[in-house]
Amino acid sequence: RNTLNKFPFTIDFDNGKMTRRKTLQKQLEELRKNYQQKLPYILAELQHLFTRCNESQWKQEDIKEFYELVQKIAGSSGTFGFLQLCNQAHRLEIYLKNMIRNQISPDKLQVNQIHNLLEHLVLVAKETPLDNLKDFSEFTEFSSIILQQNRRVFLVEDDKDTANYLSLQLQHYGYQVTIFSDPKEFLEYFQNLEDPELFPCAIVMDISFPLSPKGGIEAITSLDFVYRYNIPVFFASSHSDLSYRLEAVRAGGAGFFQKPFGVEELVDALDNLLYRDQSEPYRILLLEDDLPTAVQYSNILHEAGMICRYELDPEKMLDSIASFHPDLLVMDMYMSINGLDLVKVIRQHSTYETLPIVFISTETSMDKQMVVLSHGVDGFLTKPIQPHHLVMTIYGKARKARRLKSLMIRDSLTGFLNHSSLKERLQIELARSRRESSILSFAMLDLDHFKKINDTYGHLTGDRVIKNLSRVLKQRLRKTDILGRYGGEEFGVIMLSTPKDKAKAVLEDVLHSFRNIDFSHNSEIFHTSFSGGIADSQSYSQASEINEAADRALYQAKKSGRNRICLA
Repeated sequence: RNTLNKFPFTIDFDNGKMTRRKTLQKQLEELRKNYQQKLPYILAELQHLFTRCNESQWKQEDIKEFYELVQKIAGSSGTFGFLQLCNQAHRLEIYLKNMIRNQISPDKLQVNQIHNLLEHLVLVAKETPLDNLKDFSEFTEFSSIILQQNRRVFLVEDDKDTANYLSLQLQHYGYQVTIFSDPKEFLEYFQNLEDPELFPCAIVMDISFPLSPKGGIEAITSLDFVYRYNIPVFFASSHSDLSYRLEAVRAGGAGFFQKPFGVEELVDALDNLLYRDQSEPYRILLLEDDLPTAVQYSNILHEAGMICRYELDPEKMLDSIASFHPDLLVMDMYMSINGLDLVKVIRQHSTYETLPIVFISTETSMDKQMVVLSHGVDGFLTKPIQPHHLVMTIYGKARKARRLKSLMIRDSLTGFLNHSSLKERLQIELARSRRESSILSFAMLDLDHFKKINDTYGHLTGDRVIKNLSRVLKQRLRKTDILGRYGGEEFGVIMLSTPKDKAKAVLEDVLHSFRNIDFSHNSEIFHTSFSGGIADSQSYSQASEINEAADRALYQAKKSGRNRICLA
């Protein structure tokens, strides 16, 4: 059976956005060609096992080895596009399965039937051309949308003052705004865009214009780009009656704002729709002892924006989980160690009790699939599986798992790490910085005069201020920086590989943006700021020490007049 794992092909992942789809298609074709070249050797090994079974009078261990190779061929051939070969191998697999289940040896007639099925399988492999796999454009477009990183917004608004105000406020939140004064200007610009990389992450479109009462809706419905690339459109109008809202929905609107509306409302909608999943890419561990299939699935999941590692040896499963920290484990059911037994071992470890597991297998028996699901497996996919089905299923399961985990360790208002999780993470990152001889900065931030805001404008407005500071921090800091809500109006920021003077410059820039944001309450506009204290690991090596030092620096900033950052 080792023939299946002698697969001399190394994937070279191309991270260039413009060539991703071509690169994937080329890699898949190479994988399929390599598998096609290996097929004669795989089938020769299968015939050799059939001969050995005959010579041993069909001992159970020989039947099982013969069956396992047939099963692998059924799974891998379908994966690589040999659908007729997959179907024929599956017929032989079903025939052998009954013998293994009942632990019987075949009689003469049954041996002849096995021989005929085997010969037909070999004939199909020689004569059947490679079937075409589904075009990958569908799921790669999907993945480009879910992983979209740009913060470009197209704003179509004929009131110049309103447009400039919204643009300026959105810029404080890290959005880049292009303003168009009417739908015609917008359409001319948009229709000349040929590169999807230059498309906006969202469109904010007024509905009514002087020469066209519903010109905004008409402009959007005339653009197939918007629907093809799933670009969210938010409509705005001074009309709130149902007819306007219905037309906005029918035009594919992702949201509707009645004028006048606050910029915070718009930013909330943009962030919730576009960036709710823009944390680290999902980490997928694939346990599959067939190398070609493992490489194929890893390639597909990588192209969809996930970090995928595969493990070929089931005995190394626990070590791989411990070192890789996956969001989701994808595994075959039938390997050298039974997949269900491995699941039971995983669930014995309290750390991995909630780790989501999805099986991918040639097993079609609904009864067996139900048994697997009853033992803590979260999903079951049957081989062969189309790439877009694989991506959609794994992405959905990983997203759900991460959200559930987030509820346990994150603050519900801001989405940041909660107090205990932040302190734990600080200890981990300090230990890492010592090992890597790098410098880590820890900042404590506190909103200025927050009690006065609560007393004057109410706690709901206070919550909006907290949420807006968290949003600005998230958008202005690096993805590698770790954010936490320390409690109340206090925040903690772990800035990796950053000495305190550079951390101070970054946070002063954040402070400048935040204090220019307009907050409103009952038509009254107000502004606020925050104070901060920073310490780094060059002077403090323990979590408690750096925490206390940053807190002292924060106190100094408050004492010195607030609205500033001080260093420990």
